[in-house]
Amino acid sequence: MPIPLSRRRFITVAAAAAGLPLLLNAASPFAAFAQFADWLWHKTGETSGLTPEVLVDALFDYLLEQGSSQSATVRESLRADYQASGARASPICLRTALPKSRSAQALRTGPKISA
Repeated sequence: MPIPLSRRRFITVAAAAAGLPLLLNAASPFAAFAQFADWLWHKTGETSGLTPEVLVDALFDYLLEQGSSQSATVRESLRADYQASGARASPICLRTALPKSRSAQALRTGPKISA
């Protein structure tokens, strides 16, 4: 039996603004979330300790497999939520949709030193 996926952790990643409604758009939002948690368990063997990036990629794959949304719609919703969360890494499904991080730019240009 799968371990329940932490709703708080998931909502933090999905940020409820755009991505979460794509997942919970069902007669029973609880059943829809439980179905995703079961799917995640079967795909990864885990439902806890997953990074936000892994969860974003998993949600992207799940929503596309369910066939209820188009790739561009899912990617844009998850991109907006991910950027709003302040996360700085780059989920695989969003690599082409996210701007390069400031930290990556700083590594290329080097630190700014004030005199």
